[in-house]
Amino acid sequence: FFQRGGPTNTMIHRCILLLALAAVAVDGAATCESITFTGKGLCTAAVTEMMCIPDGVAAADYVTQLETQSAGSTKAACETAATAECVAIGGTFKSGYCADNGSGCDYDLQRAKQALSCTAAADCSGIGGLRTTAAKTCCGDYRGKIGNMCEGVDSLVTDLAEDLSKDLGVCAETDCISGASSLSISMALPALLAGLSMLFARF
Repeated sequence: FFQRGGPTNTMIHRCILLLALAAVAVDGAATCESITFTGKGLCTAAVTEMMCIPDGVAAADYVTQLETQSAGSTKAACETAATAECVAIGGTFKSGYCADNGSGCDYDLQRAKQALSCTAAADCSGIGGLRTTAAKTCCGDYRGKIGNMCEGVDSLVTDLAEDLSKDLGVCAETDCISGASSLSISMALPALLAGLSMLFARF
């Protein structure tokens, strides 16, 4: 589905922003509907989800928008981003992470669900069909994300990453979206690196 294009997930954010901007002209009360879309880039699995559909946009047209944006994803972009994230926390990249419909694709779907998923129309804002409040991923998924993407990451780093993600409010213990590879390392990376610097300074 969506594919991130760098360590700061610029591709996924750009895709969501473009979808929102495309619907600004018909800004209004979004609806919550079940749609099925098939990725056109790296991630090609058919996905059915409840998502916010902007007011005035037909569900079929929204599906076309999602599929068009997904076409920009590539294995090379995935590997570049994931390699940078792993190196930043002292690990090495696992090549299988960027396989078609692999863990990287699971992650991108989770990121999209955070911004666009819904259970009722009340979850959806009038701004481009985005959620009124972005959902958070579950804190317990953090270790799975690191383990699926990187090898050789010290357990101390993993512990610190999970603790910082909780302290920063990046994740939630309840009312969250779960997925084995759902949480973005890069969202907590600046604080993680700062924390590691302070830790190593003690030795």
